[in-house]
Amino acid sequence: MFRLVDEAAKIVASTMSSLDIEFSTFQVGTMLPRELLDADLRLSMEAAAPSSESIKRELNRLIGKRVQSITGKEFSKSPDIVAVIALPSLSVSIIVMPIYAAGTYRKLLRSPPPLGDLASRFNAGSVVMHSPLRDSEARVLGDERVILQLSNPRSRQLPAPGLLGFLELRGFLRASRRDVEQLKGDIDKERTYRGLVMFKEPPAPSSLSALPQLLEGKRVRQGRRMKQVRFLRLLPIGERVAEMVLRSEGGISVEGLVDGVGVSPSISGLLGIQAKLIQLDVLDSD
Repeated sequence: MFRLVDEAAKIVASTMSSLDIEFSTFQVGTMLPRELLDADLRLSMEAAAPSSESIKRELNRLIGKRVQSITGKEFSKSPDIVAVIALPSLSVSIIVMPIYAAGTYRKLLRSPPPLGDLASRFNAGSVVMHSPLRDSEARVLGDERVILQLSNPRSRQLPAPGLLGFLELRGFLRASRRDVEQLKGDIDKERTYRGLVMFKEPPAPSSLSALPQLLEGKRVRQGRRMKQVRFLRLLPIGERVAEMVLRSEGGISVEGLVDGVGVSPSISGLLGIQAKLIQLDVLDSD
């Protein structure tokens, strides 16, 4: 296999040069016949070597070094692309690594984010928005943290801030997959919500005004977790409709707090009247 290193490097370099994408760093991987890997494993075990992947690592290193010399691109442990070459067939496949961009966003309509439009604007195959918020139908009127994952990007530039339809994006910095996992911890940050609640029957105004005493400072059960309600007000704006202002621990199911599905106690349960959340805005988060 080692006699193929120079030829493999030239083919990888040629394939990389023909790509119609922007990149500055790369990594090389190799696919070897199963019988060769098994033989290498046996030799490693007999020699008490620390790893059974020695031949692959050495081939990756040698081919990568040659490719770097040919292309001038930098071999990196955190690459923009990965070139995988099968030996001895010398067929090459390219994996374009995603870009992670951390910033903030606001969503001005109660609609799911326009991910297709984001992909077109940022010249990527697809876009995923990682956010602690779970309700894609809510307006987000305060700055909420987000990490955009751009898959198969043709450019390595960070997304430009601005307004895309009803989505306002701000202040992007480079991030990583690890940052996505850390972002999930933001789900517990306090948030303020405003919503409209519709009741099956008109509730008594005195019943609505009594709800804060029953829920403020209390913890409600949501599955296996407990979430605290910090502040709650319901203001009647019709016989069967009330405006709700809620501040609570993040991650609370506002819909469940209203209708009682998966959350206890709930507004519906305490009033003894079926209630439904019909609109929701996220006003801010700590």
